[in-house]
Amino acid sequence: MALSARYQARLKKLKPAVKDLELALEEDLSKFSSRQQDLFRNGQVQKFEFSIELLWKTVKAYLFEKKGIDEIAPKSIIKAFYQSENLASNDYEKLLSMIDDRNLLSHVYSEKDFLEIYSHLVDHVKTIRHVVNLIDL
Repeated sequence: MALSARYQARLKKLKPAVKDLELALEEDLSKFSSRQQDLFRNGQVQKFEFSIELLWKTVKAYLFEKKGIDEIAPKSIIKAFYQSENLASNDYEKLLSMIDDRNLLSHVYSEKDFLEIYSHLVDHVKTIRHVVNLIDL
């Protein structure tokens, strides 16, 4: 079965976004001033937000194409992906946590929450990369 244009387009946007996030997280921030570090961290977090947003939308297209599942909300999509036996339970929990983190960053800003979420980005990108590998047909 040929992949739909919708799915191909989503995956084509997702892969470079994840690569950009990975590259941004590899940067050694200690060589920058504290102000530059703050700006760089903000950029890294924004790349995370883009990546998780593209990820759940790509998983949505994957589920519709491969399983005929048409969920709407990000957490419902991740749950359906998990229930369709494509995802380990620990990765399911991590993805839900990432969506919570994205929501927290987008809707209620606090420095404490920002720093907590920032500390999880390296682990988050590993989970994102794993899911991309699962859905890259």
